[in-house]
Amino acid sequence: MDKAEVFIKNPDGTFALSAQSRRDDTVEVSLWYPNINPVKHIEIELMDVRASDGFRTHYDFHRDGWVIEQASTFSWESDDELCDPDWQEVFFVKSWARAKPGTFEESKPCSTP
Repeated sequence: MDKAEVFIKNPDGTFALSAQSRRDDTVEVSLWYPNINPVKHIEIELMDVRASDGFRTHYDFHRDGWVIEQASTFSWESDDELCDPDWQEVFFVKSWARAKPGTFEESKPCSTP
């Protein structure tokens, strides 16, 4: 895979997210400051002959980790103006859950709302 980097900006010119190839089999997506930016979620879909529903993720600053959500609704009546996919949390990933003991002994937790 050729190295590539993509930046997506908000209408005011600030960065919303970036994506870059890291290794031959990995693309890193960075959500830029979701607590102050309008972009809050990253939705991931599979494009392949294998059918699968996608999922979306967002960072929960109160619980200090990533929320993984799946939709339950994939089609709507033609007159449905909302078309709500009914995203619901199915998994939570605690930040730094696998960090080695002592890694952050000198750092203090942030009090981000």
